[in-house]
Amino acid sequence: MKKQVTLILLITFCITGCGTNLFDSFIDDPEESITEQIENASTPAEYALLIEETQKIIDSDASDEEKGNAYLIQAEAILGKSEITPLDIIGKIATSIDTNDNPLNLLNSLASKEDLLDASNALYQANELGIPGDEDQQLMKGIVNTLVVVTTITNTFEINSDGSIKNEDSINYRESLETIMHPNSDDPNKDIFHYSEEAYKGFSESNSLTKEQEEKSNKIKSEAEKIEETYNDRNNLSDQEIEEKLTDIFKTFGN
Repeated sequence: MKKQVTLILLITFCITGCGTNLFDSFIDDPEESITEQIENASTPAEYALLIEETQKIIDSDASDEEKGNAYLIQAEAILGKSEITPLDIIGKIATSIDTNDNPLNLLNSLASKEDLLDASNALYQANELGIPGDEDQQLMKGIVNTLVVVTTITNTFEINSDGSIKNEDSINYRESLETIMHPNSDDPNKDIFHYSEEAYKGFSESNSLTKEQEEKSNKIKSEAEKIEETYNDRNNLSDQEIEEKLTDIFKTFGN
């Protein structure tokens, strides 16, 4: 149960603090702005249409402000297309508590890693254009990037409740370390520490966390930093040593 405390408290608190603008119902009206449409969207098809509409703005000669806002809406639409809702996440938490599962398995398979990476990138690009979003959107950044970290790890390893790990694809641990270190192979400059840091920034700037919960969020970032340190030292480590270091990290990940 202790292994669940950090991620459960963090995500549960954040979900209960989310604004309702992320997952509301939609009326298909061509006169609606994309901001109104995202507030009203409800089906994967409607969210998919919004992704297309926001991309048109991003690819146009619109102002940086307009493009930044389009990126924020696109991130929300990507989550909507994947049918991620607060109830889904809370249900995963409840199941994890009942089964005493490891917290790294807590949010597994809520969405494809590709969709999560696209949403994370959209939020990052908005910020690069000087549009960080409001507190709800900062909270979304925290959730999305946490899911990127968790999904990357659980797609690579089977992690038991005691923190022991097994390669999902029967590859060696050195190759597995490379996989989890770089969640997006098309953007190697953004490693797992980048996503954990973005998650921490989002939670912190949402002003939704208590001091204790913010410390727990920082703990997840610190664990990701340990993965980065192991990766940087990989040439001096045997496969067995890499396995042992990763096992030690995952035993305390989110504690």
